[in-house]
Amino acid sequence: NLYKHLRPDGEPPFPSWADAFYLLYAPLVTAGIWRLMRPAASGAQSGPQLTRLLLDIATVVITVFVLLWHFIYAGTVAESGNLPGLLVNLSYPLQDSLMVSLVFLIALQERVGLPRAAIVWLSLGFVFNFAGDVAYAVLLPEPYSLTNLVMDICFTFCQAAFGVAAIWSELRPGESRRILTPRAVALSPYAAIVICFSLIAWQVGARHGVAAPTELLRVLGDVVGTGLVTLVVVLRQNLSFRENAALNRELSVNVAETERRATHDPLTGLPNRALLDTRLDKAIRRGAALGHQVAVLYIDIDRFKTINDGLGHEVGDQLLVAVARALMAELGPNDTLARQGGDEFMVVMPDLSGTHQASSGPGSSGPSGSGPSSSGLGGSEWGGSERAELLARRLMQCLNVPLPVSGRTLVITASMGLAMFPRDGTDGPTLRKHADTAMYRAKANGRNALQSFTPDMSGGLNALELEQALRAAVTRGDFELHYQPQVHTSGALLGMEALVRWRRQGTLVPPGEFIPLAEETGLIVPLGTWVLRAALRQLAAWDAAGLKVPRMAVNVSARQFTAPGLPESVLSALTETGTAPQRLELELTESAVTHDLAGTVRQLTELRGLGVRVALDDFGTGQSSLSVLRALPADTLKIDQTFVAGLPADTESVAVVRMVLALAQSLGLDVVAEGIETQGQWHTLSDLGCSLGQGYLFARPLVAGQVPAWLQHWQARCDTAAGPGERLPVAAGALQI
Repeated sequence: NLYKHLRPDGEPPFPSWADAFYLLYAPLVTAGIWRLMRPAASGAQSGPQLTRLLLDIATVVITVFVLLWHFIYAGTVAESGNLPGLLVNLSYPLQDSLMVSLVFLIALQERVGLPRAAIVWLSLGFVFNFAGDVAYAVLLPEPYSLTNLVMDICFTFCQAAFGVAAIWSELRPGESRRILTPRAVALSPYAAIVICFSLIAWQVGARHGVAAPTELLRVLGDVVGTGLVTLVVVLRQNLSFRENAALNRELSVNVAETERRATHDPLTGLPNRALLDTRLDKAIRRGAALGHQVAVLYIDIDRFKTINDGLGHEVGDQLLVAVARALMAELGPNDTLARQGGDEFMVVMPDLSGTHQASSGPGSSGPSGSGPSSSGLGGSEWGGSERAELLARRLMQCLNVPLPVSGRTLVITASMGLAMFPRDGTDGPTLRKHADTAMYRAKANGRNALQSFTPDMSGGLNALELEQALRAAVTRGDFELHYQPQVHTSGALLGMEALVRWRRQGTLVPPGEFIPLAEETGLIVPLGTWVLRAALRQLAAWDAAGLKVPRMAVNVSARQFTAPGLPESVLSALTETGTAPQRLELELTESAVTHDLAGTVRQLTELRGLGVRVALDDFGTGQSSLSVLRALPADTLKIDQTFVAGLPADTESVAVVRMVLALAQSLGLDVVAEGIETQGQWHTLSDLGCSLGQGYLFARPLVAGQVPAWLQHWQARCDTAAGPGERLPVAAGALQI
């Protein structure tokens, strides 16, 4: 119109500079559509997804080109000599097809942040624009005709549809889901190939009565376009095949990892209980069929909770990994080591026959090493259990060596219980239960031991039953206190240590079975409170009966020590029984008070502020330094029985005791030696300067009713044994017997 205004008598050229603006319109709109509707993809999917979308757009554009060429442009090229105008004219519908295919393909295949109605109107706008440009192509031989009116109407509707889409998206914002399924998306490119080949077949098989140049151009365009569409579709499907293969590989890895997580422990990588049950059942069936034995070994790390609480859970986890590696190094390829949970492991040893080798580890002894051979044992029950015990003891030895953990070296022990198929059970649950029972018996016997199941243990308790019975016992108060004397070398009674005992159905449950469980479950807190009050009540009862016991020592567990309200509980018990605070001594293990030094000092200072005494029990078994010990407000050190047991022959034990005594003397602390069983031990301790002790040499733990008779017997014994000048001075505040 501007050209006609400037030159009314001239015809505007075609193409002209105005076409440059029209052609620039397409890439700008395409960029806007992509910005508005681009699918959300990231990482490894973004590249293939974009490539697949571009190939789909190319398929649509080439197919549109083939259709336009077949029905419109082949004849136009033959009739028009304006090649530049033809190329410009052809670019308009092709760029329209690019824009409309972009909208359609994104909307059909992906979730788009536009409402469905807005997408429909936007698509209609591009369809109208496409129709107008096709009409414009028809005008090329005849610039002025009725088609011009159609073209103007299409462009008008195009702009109106764009406006409606914009208004709709503002008034009713929303999100539209994909329309086509993945299968339909994968098959849709083949429709383009069908269309193109159909045009070729139609052109070759029909006679249209058109001029030879037009027919030749039409066939040439159809063939070239069909070849390009086929190439693009092949590239697109090849990309899809490669994506599917990658997804299948990833799925296989994920499935394998999921299956592994379902059957293996995430920390140690060992089989978990589910996989262990499967392998144990398989081993039992095989053993029943072949007449072989199967061994089930239950392993529990001793004092693991002390390590976990004292050094942290991260160190505890690394220790479990180190233990798993050490145990695996001793096992053979047919054995299964599994983690049951916590600090518990289980080993299944199948096929214990005369030719079975339990381990193939280097330097091992027993069935698979250079130790006793099992070849002469045949398939007998005795031979199978012996091989299992040999392997179990080798596993114990491998744990008794220093294990590097988090830059430090730890030496641990383990308690183990052994059950055999078919001697101790014919199914998996029974064998596991009996191995568990045997393990608890090993703990009760002092830990760091192997215990085979025997029929007399069947009346015992497994871990779950023991916990339930212990909870009921705490509620009912089914406990009693035994008292062990602490004496001076002079024969004076220093005091009594209160020791809790659980009498269940008339039988005493060993402390090694229920004390660790009470600590683990938190039941030790109410149990410890009961022990404190009961011990002070008994002390008051002895006072009322005229029996003078100078002091009562009560054990306080690590969990009870860190629980809130301990000083208040102690003060309440002292007030209730009318006991002088200096007659109560609270015994805490070395590991319990060195975990949180600042908090420990505050708690001990508050307790000593009440007037009670504090003793560090099992001294020498922990990792206290001199600076830590000096910071603790304590009154007494108790030498652990493990050092006393080696006296007087063990020079290392003598050196440790001498060091502890010198340390206590420098800090002004009393020293009590535990576990004294022989006169030789007592004389050695006395010669080294330790004047206070307790143990079986003086008395086993006594019930309250036995204490008066023991005191009378002990006084007579001391009077008989002591000659002139032999009795040492009586300790201040102690009772002369």
